Amino acid sequence: MDTFKADLEILGKLGSTLRELARDADAVKPKRDHDASKHSPLLSATAADLIERELFLETLMPTITERLTETGDVMASVARQYKDSDGSNADMILDLYRKSTGDWTA
Repeated sequence: MDTFKADLEILGKLGSTLRELARDADAVKPKRDHDASKHSPLLSATAADLIERELFLETLMPTITERLTETGDVMASVARQYKDSDGSNADMILDLYRKSTGDWTA
């Protein structure tokens, strides 16, 4: 097997791994009850609960799940689509991959 085909095979496996990580991220739940801080006299407990719920569970984790799923799908798709190609298409494949996964910078 040449290097190009091995790279595509690895890309496909990494795509599956990313989709598994996305499922794991989607399953992340807090160990404690969200409303536990409701009865706490400490303002910091209420603030911590809000940060956990609004920032972590409602924003960060869904974003991570979506990004991992999308990137894993692109990796697997590119690997399938070009499995019978030779290395002469490497630049085109890399360009397609980069366009499909979007900008990773903020």
